[in-house]
Amino acid sequence: MHRKIIARPDIKITELKSSSTKDFKKALNEHAELYVTDQQETLGIILSLNHYNELMDQMQHLKDLLYNQEIKHRINEKNPKFYSDEEVRGDLSKDESSIDPNDGWE
Repeated sequence: MHRKIIARPDIKITELKSSSTKDFKKALNEHAELYVTDQQETLGIILSLNHYNELMDQMQHLKDLLYNQEIKHRINEKNPKFYSDEEVRGDLSKDESSIDPNDGWE
């Protein structure tokens, strides 16, 4: 699925290389992102740190929602599938770690 982007803010790579920090910050403040292009080809996208952090927070929130839905689905399953310790942890399941009664967990 391709989206059509209308009036997106482009900056040529040569302009980016020669622009001052002031010009760059101004352009970034005016737009949520800048598309870096070279000869009509998009090379990448520059985001402000705040916009990047917002996107990462949204992505983590969506991952958490998906994870919670998977948990609900598995809890409500009529015939759940069970996994052995070895299937889950692989070779770590063979590690005979001793329990330390003084580690603060008990």
